[in-house]
Amino acid sequence: LVIGADKAQAITKGSGVRVAVLDTGLNLSHNEFVGLNVSYQESFVAGEGPEDNLGHGTAIASIVAAQAYLLLGVAPQVNILNLKVMDRTGVGQYSWVATGIERAIDLSAHIVNLSLGGESDSALVEASLQAFSNIGGLAVAAGGNSGLTVLDYPARSRYTIAVGGTTPNGTVAGWSHEGTWPDSVDCVAPGEMVWFVNGSGYTLGTGSSFSCALASGAFALLFAAQPSALSITPKLDPKYGVLLPGTIANIRNLLYNTSINLLDTRERQGYGLIRADSLVLSQPPPPNPFPEVVTPRASVSPFVWISAAAVGLVLLANKGKTKSKRG
Repeated sequence: LVIGADKAQAITKGSGVRVAVLDTGLNLSHNEFVGLNVSYQESFVAGEGPEDNLGHGTAIASIVAAQAYLLLGVAPQVNILNLKVMDRTGVGQYSWVATGIERAIDLSAHIVNLSLGGESDSALVEASLQAFSNIGGLAVAAGGNSGLTVLDYPARSRYTIAVGGTTPNGTVAGWSHEGTWPDSVDCVAPGEMVWFVNGSGYTLGTGSSFSCALASGAFALLFAAQPSALSITPKLDPKYGVLLPGTIANIRNLLYNTSINLLDTRERQGYGLIRADSLVLSQPPPPNPFPEVVTPRASVSPFVWISAAAVGLVLLANKGKTKSKRG
């Protein structure tokens, strides 16, 4: 695998790590979820249960932890916490996201996956993210899918690891948001032609939602292999230059030392392409396996969905609500 998950899985498959997926819910009827450890499910959407009526949350969970029926997730032995914060149409509210993060704190989650994003900041979500970070948790957020020069929120929060997307050729995708350093991506992961479950089958999709899930899986393998990476002791954060809770500062230091430099700007690639094996082993990354070429932003179409089922979730500024959106 491009992120080295196969090599990392020779050491650990994520056992003991709790990953909260805050999304559209989860459908457990697929063969890939037979044997999946789902210890908690709750919906914060009025009138809806924790099941997934859209497919996005189920796709994200499969990337993290599919059970190898035909698709192997990055960290198949993690404990999934299904916290539904988006409704059946892909619409939600910042308050639902904040409450979901608070529940993740109650459940002692190690990782919160946020494959969603929006235009405006939210003080409510920011406070929840800070509280989660203060207990040693790691929030991982999708950077955005429209080729903008500002990250979606909450990816631009200093309390999240922001993830951008790459192409199969190993370049940063033109649709991937970049931001202005330090409010830009921390790392990138594959974001095109990513496999995930769809209904009773499988499909390929494009977007930073999937990059985010791949990164969350890699971090889960790290925490399983090296629990000391989790920390509540404030440390100097290498990106922001201030004291931040220990886990997120540790992760940024590790990304600096273990990610593959794709020869792009730090605003577009952050510390580079995440490598699960290098994280788990705390070793330098392997040589860049891709051609030494940078994809110009103007040469790539803003965003293309391969599958109609793979709907990107976008938190809209209007009334603090969330809504699904295709680029």
